[in-house]
Amino acid sequence: MFPIFATFDYSFKNSVVCGLLITTNHKITIYSGMEINQEKPVWLVLLLVSIGALAGLLMGTAIGTGIATLFYTGDGDLFQAMTNPASDQLRVPLLIVQGVTSLCGFVLVPYLIWKAMTKKTIGFFQVLKLNPASILFSFLIVIAFAIADSAIIEWNQNVSFPDFLKAFEEWARAKEDQLADLTKMLTNFQSVEEFLLAFVVVAVIAGISEEFLFRGIIQHELFRGTRNIHLAIWVSAIIFSAIHAQFFGFVPRVLLGALF
Repeated sequence: MFPIFATFDYSFKNSVVCGLLITTNHKITIYSGMEINQEKPVWLVLLLVSIGALAGLLMGTAIGTGIATLFYTGDGDLFQAMTNPASDQLRVPLLIVQGVTSLCGFVLVPYLIWKAMTKKTIGFFQVLKLNPASILFSFLIVIAFAIADSAIIEWNQNVSFPDFLKAFEEWARAKEDQLADLTKMLTNFQSVEEFLLAFVVVAVIAGISEEFLFRGIIQHELFRGTRNIHLAIWVSAIIFSAIHAQFFGFVPRVLLGALF
């Protein structure tokens, strides 16, 4: 099968419609431009997917919190305890909330909206077969990147703002310290079961769901709109880093998003 693009003059309200001629096994099929150009505008798809992601995050948080109440063993109410997440009894509930929120906000709702807008299914995201050489090459890239990125991480963590942005700097560093304390609590495992739950939520669910949304949907749509793969990769990487709301890790995360 090979395509031959040609222009056919169709008289339809004084317009010229571009057609597609495809020959397969001596058979000829002609599709009019009205049949093949059914894709929605990129800006509209991205807008609705973004709105859906925010709605999914809120929905996932509500559902996850409801499930997490079943596993909360601390004193008092879970909702009040989550306002100051420092207790070990919050580790499992918070991991459950994070997992459900990631699935709803980064996968389920955005995918359903994207599918409705583009008429594409999950089969569109085909996983390429990997050979040993590509796996080894990827491993070497990761090692080299980790070494080079360490200097960038150090620089980004010690960025100093001018006086008129001191208020933002203080807020950003306070958020950074708060997230660091939360991470320390979540990774202070007390059992094998907690470790396995954290591994599934952080390494599997978070990794796959974020890749699905930012690389699978957003990067694809940006490329469809710009036809520039470099722009699509960098813009999606910047968005990926921005949603984490950690300025003092912003640049390394952008580079990480662009690399992978």
